[in-house]
Amino acid sequence: MRFSPRPKAVCALLIVLLAGCASLGPAPDFSKVDASDTAAIPLWKNFADKPPSYLAAGVAPTAEDYLAPPPAPDSPRGQADLAIYRATRALAGTPRWSLAQRDADNETPAGIPKAFSCPLGVELDINREPILLRMLMRASDDSDDAARTAKEHYARKRPFLVEDGPICIAREDWLVQQGSYPSGHAAAGWMWALILSELAPDRAEALMVRGRAFGDSRVVCGVHYPSDIEAGREVAVATLSRLRTDPAFEADLRTARAELARARQSGPKPASCDPQSGLDKPVY
Repeated sequence: MRFSPRPKAVCALLIVLLAGCASLGPAPDFSKVDASDTAAIPLWKNFADKPPSYLAAGVAPTAEDYLAPPPAPDSPRGQADLAIYRATRALAGTPRWSLAQRDADNETPAGIPKAFSCPLGVELDINREPILLRMLMRASDDSDDAARTAKEHYARKRPFLVEDGPICIAREDWLVQQGSYPSGHAAAGWMWALILSELAPDRAEALMVRGRAFGDSRVVCGVHYPSDIEAGREVAVATLSRLRTDPAFEADLRTARAELARARQSGPKPASCDPQSGLDKPVY
């Protein structure tokens, strides 16, 4: 079962309106660090050590200001969301389930290379492309910040809390307590795909397909509904529009473009993309 996205004109208007906002909230500019001097760019091993987001609190538009509310449980869309959750439980133990487990990583520098090295055709690595990967992580932190208040505002229960079923990750406290709408993972995957598509336009189709699949993995996993995923992509578009007015982000984008061009010219190719072949097809 598939649903048509909202009219493109609405998204285009949103981009235009948000792009006009003034730039606020300076953030550290890592583009001024020599990319060859990786010792000057601290790596991070867990969520607490991640690089700071670009935008100061309250600068990016908060998602509840522009997102429609999630579907009511007894509405046709709400019932369809639940039906898709039930149907995708049959994917437990399949290769697509394994991909969803890998896609659950959006908080370490390994997550982006695992998802996007194959569609890019080059093996990304934090030690070789530090500015690029830090920029992508910082940008997705901004979309996560924008989504957080909407999660609290709508407090939509995750599907496995409405109807018990297998999920592809551990049922940790944060997962149970945090609202389902919108999906921060879907926002991250869409943000990364949009930025990488700008930096490697010849790979845009494969990158956007992979970005969509990254979000869809949360449906496969059983921790989000399809409408959560669609809302997450809206958050990514709105946040990226705001980031494009931020000087630090734009500076990093220029440096990242050079890093990626170098990597694509002389960097190592992905060891194997076979495990992902055919897995990026829509699952609902």
